[in-house]
Amino acid sequence: MSDIHPYPMLYASGCTLVAEHLLAQASWLAGMSEFLRQYGVPAVSQQASVQEEDNIAIVQFCEPFLHSFQDRQWLIFAREEWKEGLWIGLDSMSAEVCRLDENAAGRARIAVLNRSLFCFLDFMEQLLVFLKQHPQPVYEAKTYTAEEVEQVLAAFRESKQAGQPIQRTPEQQEQIQTNRKLEQQFQAGLRKLKQSFRPMDAIAMKRNSWWKVVLEQLEDGIL
Repeated sequence: MSDIHPYPMLYASGCTLVAEHLLAQASWLAGMSEFLRQYGVPAVSQQASVQEEDNIAIVQFCEPFLHSFQDRQWLIFAREEWKEGLWIGLDSMSAEVCRLDENAAGRARIAVLNRSLFCFLDFMEQLLVFLKQHPQPVYEAKTYTAEEVEQVLAAFRESKQAGQPIQRTPEQQEQIQTNRKLEQQFQAGLRKLKQSFRPMDAIAMKRNSWWKVVLEQLEDGIL
């Protein structure tokens, strides 16, 4: 393999190698075993996150292990943090990357994320590159007392009734312009990211899919 890492941002914190006995037991990993033997999965401490502070993570990588679920074997390598029993792993029957929900019932227990491990890692890497290149607008959070809120609303009503623009300092106006530009660049970049994802893995971009939800939440500013 090349000395250039195929996923430099995703593996920036290092890697967790897949134990040799797991590769031997999971013969269905044949097409991926060489990659997993050399690169493993992103380090256990590494999060694929939408914020630099890592306080909102899409997935948390974990030490790989084999897991029996729904009458077949899975190689688990990540989890979702917001709820117990949400695993991400490779299906022994299809080699697809799936999300396993041990708390759900019926068909909802398994959802396909990507058609292969490489597609999943490609998506994650491209998402991290996009987020680094397209910082989101910064909005200053303020806490007001009830009296201060009433004063702000009263000033807004007076300006509106008088047909006057809201008075802002030069610094505030500059920040508004900067945020507007960042928001436009962010949304334009996100559209390009979606367009690049579709031909790579149509399964991942189906309606209501895991990736579609992630991208929609990112677009709406929820993540």
